[in-house]
Formats: sequence, C-alpha cells, structure tokens
Amino acid sequence: AIVWGQSNEAAAIQAYKERSGNNIAASGLWLHESGLLGGSPDGLVNDDGLLEVKCPWTIRFKQVNTIFGSRDSCLTEEGTLNREHNYYHQVQGCLAFSDREYCDFGVWTTVDFYCTRVFKDTEWQDTNIPLLLEFYNGTMLPLIREKLQV
Repeated sequence: AIVWGQSNEAAAIQAYKERSGNNIAASGLWLHESGLLGGSPDGLVNDDGLLEVKCPWTIRFKQVNTIFGSRDSCLTEEGTLNREHNYYHQVQGCLAFSDREYCDFGVWTTVDFYCTRVFKDTEWQDTNIPLLLEFYNGTMLPLIREKLQV
C-alpha cells in the first residue's frame, strides 16, 4: 500500500494541476520553531497554500465518493477532511509549520481524483502543538537518550 501511494503520487499531483490550474512548487521539510516537529507536504500551491495527496490502495479502482462517510474514511459524508482522521492532524501540522493558510487535500485513484480545501485551524494549533512538544520532550527524548545512553 505504501509503495502504491508513493509510486502514484506524481500522477495525483498532475491530476491536481490539470483540474485546478494552480501553480505547484516542490516542498521540503517545514520545521516548527522548536526544531522538534516538522512536516513535508507534497507541494506548495501559489503563495499561501499547500498540497497533500493520497493514493489509497483500498479504493485504487473506485470512485473516491464511495468512501465518503464510511468507517475509517478520511472523508466525511459531505466530502470534507474528517477532523478525527490522522490526515487532518498531518495537514494541520504542515499548515502550522509552513504558516500557510490552506491545504488542498486530494485523493487519487486510477479512475478518479477528488480534492477538498482545508483551512488553517488555529484552535487545533493552540491545543495540539503544545501536546506534541510535551510528548516529544517527555516520552520520545528520554527513549532516544536511553538508546544512545547519553
């Protein structure tokens, strides 16, 4: 599934370009000011947006709307990005670290491409960035130190 997603990412980005007409620039890693958290979206859209695309193996031959609202779907019944899904958190992290205003979130299959716009959620940032930093400093860093015996 991971190989499928990676090998079809370029096709998904091309589908986005063709449908949206937006300019896409390559994106690297964006770091939080602490240097401890980061994210790398699939592209930069114009001057204030990001692009994140997914190519799910499970629906590779289906229309994207067949997963709207289904159990464990990243998309709600309305076709928006599910705020409870890991992808929402990924997108919001990337928006926070890059200081961009929106992310066009695309889902690509061999027969369809669907895109929904997700806007920066400052409430998510205010709640979750401190929790992520606390987790890193309180859980991950001690494990790293233990492994390195520092």
